[in-house]
Amino acid sequence: MAEEARQLSDAERSHDSALTSSGPSSQAREGHSSFSPDHEKGNSRGAKAGLATFASRRRGLIIIFAGCIVVIMVILALVLPLALILPHRQSGSAKATPTAAVRDGTLISGRLLDGYEVFGGIRYAAAPVGDLRFAPPQPPPSPIQVASVSIPKSKSKSKSNSHKTKASAHSSADQISKGGNTVADAGDAISAGADRRDAPPEPNLRTVQATNTGLVCPQDGDISRQDEDCLFAQIIRSPGVLQNASLPVLLFFHGGGGQAGSGASYIGSMIKMLDAGRKAGGPDVMIVLVNYRLGSLAFLGGTEFDELRQSRSGNVGLNLAFQDMRQAARWTRDNIDQFGGDPDQITIWGQSEGAFGVGSLLTAYPSSVEEPRPFAAAILQSGGPGGQPMLPQSYKDDQFNRVLSDTECGSLDLANATLAEPPRAFDPVAATAHLECLRALPWQKLRMVTNVEADRALKPEGYILGSYAWTPAIDGGPEEGGLFSDRASDLLSSRLYARVPMLSGDDEDEGTVFAPDTFNESPSFEDWLGRIYFAGPDRANASGIASFNDTMDALRSVIAAYPDDPSLGSPFSAADPTDRFYGPTNQYKRAAAVYGDIRWHSNRRLFLQRAAAANVPIHAYLFSNRNPRAPVELGVPHGADLDMILQTVSSPLGATMARQWLTFAATHNPNAQGLPVWPAYGSSSSILLFDHNATSVSADDYRSEAINVLNSDNVLTVTGR
Repeated sequence: MAEEARQLSDAERSHDSALTSSGPSSQAREGHSSFSPDHEKGNSRGAKAGLATFASRRRGLIIIFAGCIVVIMVILALVLPLALILPHRQSGSAKATPTAAVRDGTLISGRLLDGYEVFGGIRYAAAPVGDLRFAPPQPPPSPIQVASVSIPKSKSKSKSNSHKTKASAHSSADQISKGGNTVADAGDAISAGADRRDAPPEPNLRTVQATNTGLVCPQDGDISRQDEDCLFAQIIRSPGVLQNASLPVLLFFHGGGGQAGSGASYIGSMIKMLDAGRKAGGPDVMIVLVNYRLGSLAFLGGTEFDELRQSRSGNVGLNLAFQDMRQAARWTRDNIDQFGGDPDQITIWGQSEGAFGVGSLLTAYPSSVEEPRPFAAAILQSGGPGGQPMLPQSYKDDQFNRVLSDTECGSLDLANATLAEPPRAFDPVAATAHLECLRALPWQKLRMVTNVEADRALKPEGYILGSYAWTPAIDGGPEEGGLFSDRASDLLSSRLYARVPMLSGDDEDEGTVFAPDTFNESPSFEDWLGRIYFAGPDRANASGIASFNDTMDALRSVIAAYPDDPSLGSPFSAADPTDRFYGPTNQYKRAAAVYGDIRWHSNRRLFLQRAAAANVPIHAYLFSNRNPRAPVELGVPHGADLDMILQTVSSPLGATMARQWLTFAATHNPNAQGLPVWPAYGSSSSILLFDHNATSVSADDYRSEAINVLNSDNVLTVTGR
């Protein structure tokens, strides 16, 4: 809020209209008609008394005046230093419309929301439509553009990043990570605004109003809230920030499994986080939220697209969700100073799919890359390099063929094809025809394909490597404009990643939200595990990544490391360790344990241990603080830590964690006076444990025997991690 100048005024004082002598009364003087010596003496004494009284009152006035001077000097001594340490605050009314003058000659006006300034719907990349569908993100046009619409009001509201019921884990429509306010809440609040007054435009400046959020990228759910033209950013800052403030920046990438979510959905909860962290003593930080492409519009790939990419024919890109994140980081670096942010102090921050995206940006900027890195530090919550199987693009040919069929755009000849041997010789004419057909489709048709594939991946006959329908694959790596030249463990071993300060952690029970609860015997559990992370025993010979024997040996070793013992399953801190929740032989806890470890915990530990060995500054955590309102079968589920940071859950830890995150953004270290001591990860693998609304330091060695199996060379190779 802009600082108000304090005005001081002297208190009104009443004075005698005149200072008179204290001699005889007028009546007594009138009784003496002639002057006498006694009368003269009386007048002399009265005059002297009057002079003494005047001197006394003059001394009093001098003392009062001197006191006022001292008070003013004290106030100035207090106010002037405060003005010096808050140079980034504007003067004037706290309710004034926020503005930013950008280099292209545009004056952007935003809106006030809950006491903070929000610039909504700023285009950070060209609209990915027409010939730019399936293309790498392009810089936005100049002058700056903003969204012309906001998201319509939604009928349903989501208040948490962690799922509330097990049933929701089995519906692709519900696999959406959201913040404390829904997209509709954010759009309505910003569009309405507390005050629609516009700041007077500066001379010769084009003016635009950044008061809309823009629509969300196509996904399951209310289609009226969606559009393919969706690559917009939202900027949140505290009130009164000046253009030269150089505030640290948090660039946040939302979760949602690569098929759901939006940046705008976090506006309200990010304001709560920023406010709580600052009130707890944390530094002022600017926050940027972005949308990125989802589903088939982001992760459609395969041999044809890869060949088109390599031949530079058709302007085709791969792993476009993560490419959009890279473009967002570039745009933020190049433009955030115009809003008062520091382009050299950008921390990329992701949760779930967003954290996998942060991991992709780390592998996109090894030291060999000449392009200046558009970030200085990274926060990875429940994700990072290695969680998603990284295989050749030929792995996606089956899915690509189904998409061609479902859209009536053609088909591929996949007879005798393997991951190692692509389907038939590349036909550029046919490939170009397929691409043109897919680009000519209404986006609503591709949205339908996205949802069909997402639902298919949840069924036994459709189990897919990596569990989610829409996932990344090897794209040539940074040397070819991509992100991944190999699987994550090989890149980490070769130190081919950006070695920047990192904050990284997981929730205790990452897998409970996603684990099926319908397996009542071990064979069904083993079949599921084999298909979602081991390419399936029926495909092992044709996988192209490992022999049949190696694949089966790896699968058996993991099954043995996660036995059918409910006391070893997740939730790991259940009140009754023997409770299977869904029946006397149910495999839910077993599935939750292995899924949480193979997708999250094992990969984080492997990454951090190798990064620490390369002297990368790291601070790690495990979030074990259970929400008493959460279903017991979920334990401390995926997203619970973000709920705490975004103040969705009421706990003393919320403000502490918010301050730690803001402090890390400002100093690349979450330690500060008044905060719990958080040791560096280092060679001792120290982590901060959040539990029972308190913190403690622990070693990162939980479930070490099982996780060591997951991180063995054979299992890493077979699973593409």
